[in-house]
Amino acid sequence: MLPFFVLVMIIFASMNAYLIWRVYTAFPQMGWWLWLLIAWGLLMTTGPFWVRQIETARWPGLIVYIWLGVVWWFLAAGLVLDAWNAGVWLVGLKWPAVRAAVLSPQVRFGVVAGLVSLAVVWGLIEVTNIQIRTFHVQTSALPPGSAPLRVAMFSDVHLGTHVGERRVRIIVDRLRQAQPDILIGAGDLLDGDIEQIGHLVDMLREVPAPMGKFAVMGNHEFYVGLDETREVVESAGFRLLRGECVQVGPRVKVCGVDDPAGTRRGGEVFLDEQALLPPSLPDNEIVILIKHRPEVDEASIGRFHVQFSGHSHGGQIWPLHLFSGRSNQFLEGLHELGSRSKIIVSRGAGTWGPPLRLLAPPDVVLVVFEPAPL
Repeated sequence: MLPFFVLVMIIFASMNAYLIWRVYTAFPQMGWWLWLLIAWGLLMTTGPFWVRQIETARWPGLIVYIWLGVVWWFLAAGLVLDAWNAGVWLVGLKWPAVRAAVLSPQVRFGVVAGLVSLAVVWGLIEVTNIQIRTFHVQTSALPPGSAPLRVAMFSDVHLGTHVGERRVRIIVDRLRQAQPDILIGAGDLLDGDIEQIGHLVDMLREVPAPMGKFAVMGNHEFYVGLDETREVVESAGFRLLRGECVQVGPRVKVCGVDDPAGTRRGGEVFLDEQALLPPSLPDNEIVILIKHRPEVDEASIGRFHVQFSGHSHGGQIWPLHLFSGRSNQFLEGLHELGSRSKIIVSRGAGTWGPPLRLLAPPDVVLVVFEPAPL
């Protein structure tokens, strides 16, 4: 893990250094304020590490992670304006009059600061705007005229110090509105000290799902610990599926596998979906596969109806979409895979890192399986 931590430190330090440099170029006569800003940058650079040691303190963590969003947006917007100035300067080599469009350091800082302020306000509002995203899936596995099957899925809540009762209450309200027959937790329910979240788990237990509740291990569950995860998930009324399938009534089979992050923890991990899924889609049964990461095994296509996944957060804060879209096979939404198989990826109901969202509203997913028309 040491190389990972070193890389993270370098990235955090670089973002803070860029902000400090831009402030200094805009206001070179800062005097001792510059040293205060440097000290603040050093404190925030190490913040994601030391704040873990005081997880029971809510406000230090909120400040650190909101600042992480601030420096990320400052870097993104600042580089765009840097590119503008560079382009104007190059064009000005041929047409000198164009150089009047070069933005001064003060103007550049003012524009970026204004954009970042708007992004933070938007992000704090959007993070509680949890949507119900509904998808209709027609299947011949349901007899004509039979009632639809409602399956709700939520993921990436990241229960902990920074996801509190207000957010969980909204999630629970949305899940109740969905009126699911089956409720699925697609991983990363937990994040942090589980001793602080007992009352939040009690709230999730309130959501009715007459045909059952099922969950899988996400990467953060492995970080928290298997025994702790099982205790919390089961106390919320969910059955934890680790490389197993459950027959739910006569026409539904729910299968779940672990997240591959467990392989780095040295414990037993259940990833072999090939051993779980039927050789082909049955005509009279809906097969559901739950995997935390939105990665599809080509050999599984045509052996499940819908794969439910999360993990990507839909990018969470723009323009992280550009990187999340490259690191995840699917970013969000419904995707046809062929051979009657689909994957549906949630943007997640919570947040990780910055308690902010921008152009990636949180969601819970409702899939309504309906009989195929004759």
